Amino acid sequence: MAIGRKKTVQNLNDLIDVSIASPVNGQVLVYNEVDKVWENKDLNGTGGASTFLELSDTPSSYSGYGENIVSVKTTEDGLEFSYKIETKNWEF
Repeated sequence: MAIGRKKTVQNLNDLIDVSIASPVNGQVLVYNEVDKVWENKDLNGTGGASTFLELSDTPSSYSGYGENIVSVKTTEDGLEFSYKIETKNWEF
């Protein structure tokens, strides 16, 4: 049995299942199921929210909710702001 030398990978693009074209800061690797390779894509526009208020199951504003906490709705289908918790005289 012949023993070959291990190839040292110096760049992600050296891997056989990675295809990187003109990488820029802020990009992520996304798996392309059709081509069976990892590709670099912009993080923006990947379908996720970038702030709490952009989520579809959360309040649309922070206004009037200072010092409140976030909790799961009793209907268990989203989040809401709950009453303030009094923290005077608490020790941690």
